[in-house]
Amino acid sequence: MQTKPQLKKELVVGILVLLIMNVAPLASNSSGTVIPATGYVVNNHSRDLPCYPIFNGTKCAGGWFITPVNTSFVYDNLTVNKIYYSINYEPFLLYENPFVIYEEGQVIFSWYWIDNNGTVWPPFGTLFKVDHTPPLCNISIPEKGGFYFFNKMLFQHQGGATVTIGRITFLVDAWDHYSGVEKVNFSLTKVGGTKSETYEVNNGLYIWNLEKMNVGRYILTVTAYDNGGLFSTAKLDLIIFYLGF
Repeated sequence: MQTKPQLKKELVVGILVLLIMNVAPLASNSSGTVIPATGYVVNNHSRDLPCYPIFNGTKCAGGWFITPVNTSFVYDNLTVNKIYYSINYEPFLLYENPFVIYEEGQVIFSWYWIDNNGTVWPPFGTLFKVDHTPPLCNISIPEKGGFYFFNKMLFQHQGGATVTIGRITFLVDAWDHYSGVEKVNFSLTKVGGTKSETYEVNNGLYIWNLEKMNVGRYILTVTAYDNGGLFSTAKLDLIIFYLGF
């Protein structure tokens, strides 16, 4: 436990750091980036039918499509006269041209056809998963422009970097409506440096307690990944004065 003189000393030093360092913001948030992966998916169990759908899109981890899904049918026009399809139990529509499925989450796809003899075949069905929306990611603690003393925000200043004196805990809010959040990566990089201190969390509580000594200007980068392979990032400018104890 630190004594009052020690705490006062760190507070004074931290204020001096704030006054002499440039605190203009360096970082900005971004989202919507997709991990590159391509796939062409055919319902193999339906290939023996005279009419079956083909789903074409980018497929990634866990079997999720991470793009809207282009949909068409393979059929024998000497046998098949008309094709009808339904998405998520909506009324059946007549298939005329390839189309795009934009729905996200679990998609239930059904189809049937009428042959050239007028026979109506019973519906067939399949399902797949779509998530083309990146997860949401936000650094909730520390707040942008806050002045923190041992995890407690004393005040906020306008237009500058976040200042932390003493031990600090980074807290991130991350969520994904469809495939769910797989993990969150933290990265702390000193401005002008080449090495980063990193930390990964995959237990749903996205917290990083900074334990090593850090003094200077830093960029905190947080990246949230969903179970489909999409990710988004948030960044925060920091001035840190922490001696590691």
